[in-house]
Amino acid sequence: MDIFQLKTNKAASIQTVEMDLLVQHASSVEIPQGTVTWLAQGLAIKENWWLLKEWIG
Repeated sequence: MDIFQLKTNKAASIQTVEMDLLVQHASSVEIPQGTVTWLAQGLAIKENWWLLKEWIG
């Protein structure tokens, strides 16, 4: 999802917006292979932890 489509579409999760920005940035610079995957996994863990904390209350 393009972050500029958020006004017309259902709101994206924080992870979706962050991933979109990471992919855009990664395509414009040289980074070590696997870095984007590592960052994406970290974001997923962070978001899941936040959701779990909200659910537990």
